[in-house]
Amino acid sequence: MLLRAMQYLSPEEVAHGRFCWNEECQYCRVHFDLGPETPNRVGLSCKLMVQEGMRITEMAQEIRYCLRELGLGLTNKDLANKDLTNKDLDNQGFDKDKEEPKGQG
Repeated sequence: MLLRAMQYLSPEEVAHGRFCWNEECQYCRVHFDLGPETPNRVGLSCKLMVQEGMRITEMAQEIRYCLRELGLGLTNKDLANKDLTNKDLDNQGFDKDKEEPKGQG
């Protein structure tokens, strides 16, 4: 799930975010597309599976707040160019085969 992937980028902040993780709070709402020239869609990152080429184009304020320490300084408009696929997770030190940060298992 997308929200779980974001938790690997910023473990403490996302874990302590105001997310219900079961589609009720709407604090994890994201707008995304599946690549250039594909329609923009809306979903809840607590239930949305990450797909190859997925690009987050807008995200809820709570998610932006939880990811603030990454130092990205991105606005919703800037997010259209950020790709949260497995390649980006690998670059952040995530071992997708173990589903935990590298060196932690």
